[in-house]
Amino acid sequence: MKISVFMLSLLAICGSLTAKAHGTAKPLQLEKGEHRYQIDGDYLIDKSAKIILQDLIDNPNHPNFTTSDLSALNFGFQRAPVWLRFSIYNPSAKRQFLFISIDYGLLNHVEFYSPNNTNHYQKIISGINYPSKFRIIDNKYFVFPINVEPHTIQTYYFKIIST
Repeated sequence: MKISVFMLSLLAICGSLTAKAHGTAKPLQLEKGEHRYQIDGDYLIDKSAKIILQDLIDNPNHPNFTTSDLSALNFGFQRAPVWLRFSIYNPSAKRQFLFISIDYGLLNHVEFYSPNNTNHYQKIISGINYPSKFRIIDNKYFVFPINVEPHTIQTYYFKIIST
């Protein structure tokens, strides 16, 4: 599974998998022009299958999160839900419109959570269990649009279940 971010010019952000210590990953800082970035974020394997988004928001230092490069994660045959968390910092005075893509098209259930302008999270559900005609972006992978507000750090989450 590869998670990419595309600017309007569709420039991919990619890198390799490197696990780090527990904690919160440094936000990806957007820059002017076209750049390649390495996405660092956190992942959590929810062996209890009971964690909900609010649990993660209420406890940002959750001890089961591991910081990693999210662009090439591979959990093999993992039946437990996997949570991914990453942040994006927009230092500019303009809203930035991006696409987040999971470049692996065989995931059963994908939930993408993005903050809206009232600091609540919007959930978008996708995956091969759902007809592709209902996807926001018609693509063989799972692509989600986001707006990063000016001068903010915004945190995004995925919950992935695949058997």
